Amino acid sequence: MATVPKQEFRIRDIPTRTVTLFPTRAQVVRDIKNVVLKPGANEITILGLSPSVDEDSIKVEGTGSAIISDISVELLPNRDIFEEVYPDSDDDESEESDDEPEHDQKKESEAMASLNDKLTALEDEQKRVKEIIASAESQVKILDSYGTSIKRENTDDIRADLKDYRNEREKAFKDHLDAAVEDRKLSKKITDLKLERASLARTEQKKQKQLDKEKVKAEKAKQKEAVKKARRKMEERKEKSRIRKEREDLWPVMCWSVRITLDAIDLQTPGLGSGSILKRLGRKSSTAEATLVSADNSGTFDFDSYITQEDAALPPPVPSLSFQESSPEETGLTTTYDLPGLKSLPSSSTPSKQRVARVSFTSVSFSHTVVPKYKPAAYLKAKLRNGSKITLLKGPVGLTLDGSFMGRSTLPRCSAGDSFTLSLGVDPAIDVAYSKPEVRRSTSGMIFSKEDSSVYTRTTTISNTRAAAAAGKSSVRLVVQDQVPVSEDERLRVAIHCPRGLVVGGNPVPAGTPGKPEDKDWGQGKATLKKAGEVEWDIELAAGKSVRLVLEYEVAAPGGEGVVQV
Repeated sequence: MATVPKQEFRIRDIPTRTVTLFPTRAQVVRDIKNVVLKPGANEITILGLSPSVDEDSIKVEGTGSAIISDISVELLPNRDIFEEVYPDSDDDESEESDDEPEHDQKKESEAMASLNDKLTALEDEQKRVKEIIASAESQVKILDSYGTSIKRENTDDIRADLKDYRNEREKAFKDHLDAAVEDRKLSKKITDLKLERASLARTEQKKQKQLDKEKVKAEKAKQKEAVKKARRKMEERKEKSRIRKEREDLWPVMCWSVRITLDAIDLQTPGLGSGSILKRLGRKSSTAEATLVSADNSGTFDFDSYITQEDAALPPPVPSLSFQESSPEETGLTTTYDLPGLKSLPSSSTPSKQRVARVSFTSVSFSHTVVPKYKPAAYLKAKLRNGSKITLLKGPVGLTLDGSFMGRSTLPRCSAGDSFTLSLGVDPAIDVAYSKPEVRRSTSGMIFSKEDSSVYTRTTTISNTRAAAAAGKSSVRLVVQDQVPVSEDERLRVAIHCPRGLVVGGNPVPAGTPGKPEDKDWGQGKATLKKAGEVEWDIELAAGKSVRLVLEYEVAAPGGEGVVQV
């Protein structure tokens, strides 16, 4: 038996194309490029998928000249060494301090520095003036000493000396007087500046006290933030340690392995040579590119893709890997799926997946169901018709929207030509608000006389947040369900006030009011009353509008007796 060519790829060595985040998990798409396939059967194994991956979400797509015959997914012992993949992180890395060095010496303000400079200049000028005064006084003393030393023998010399004495003394006096005047002016300026400096110092002292208070306050806030930051870091370290411990504990035995079997198509077609020349026709190898898609969970998604019917301009199609199809044949209660060609099935406990049929559902109708009493949410359902000639068997199915794995569901058994319904989860585009029930005593003019009556009011507001252009049509259909109590005692009676005119098994009555004043053209609705007190509204809600549904009923009991809902 010919050996099947095998190739192995480790998931951590495969580049990631996209990561789509959902509220709880994520979808990861990885590309395996330039996979060389030999003609005939080939086996590709992808090792090391995280054990948290949902097995049913693993999907393989690709391009090239090959056919995927089967896919199998199994858990294998992990070949990687945990310490090599997840080395110990240094949790005690030095952190840069955000604290700036504090200076004990407080810098002078610009105004104070300017005053000090001016005061210094005036004091220096005053020193110069005082020096002039002292010099003039010294000159006068010298002149007086000179005057006492003049001899009287020569009259003419005395006159000349006295004249010189008078001139020099007048000059010294003038210098002394000018300097004294300048000194008084400088003294006044210096006094004014000192007063101004003292006032400025008091002002700055007050500001400094305020700054000190704010600094203390900021320091306390900083310390609180540091404590919060330390707690967050501690929690992060604990969470990392927990995740690391879980990985380390389960590491030896948890690793998904995907095995893909492909039949490569021989691209070289044999033909006749020309003349007598013989040519040896070689067999070329095929190349393919595979895309591995895996997801952990569906999360919240946008249902507009289901509702929008607009045609989008798509790029030219790229040849993709096809799956091997089977030929189904039904005989009575037995269905046989004939797979083309021969295939060796090695002994294995791991089931392999084989596509037996491809069924396209052309007409899909969507509806919403709202039971606000239990949960204020709109659940989307899809009704599909089996237009194929085969019977769809009951079993688990994976739901995918625009390439994103939504989750798992159960496909009911459906014969050819019949229809079935699939639940698609909560539609986030439909907002539902269910207010707390209001209770009030019934006033005069009650339906039941000589009885204690209470009126209960429940209000449900539903908004279609889709824009008309995005929704692709004007409205969505919703079925809203609520309930009124049913009396098991003749003395306890229940009457519905709103919607008015409801009778068990009777005709539907108009119901619903605009949720907002501007939502007058919200759509239309009808209400019916079924057995067991079930009230059901059938609503057509326009895009971008809201509707308000009111359920009001009165419960009457004999005077002095209480009513308990069970």
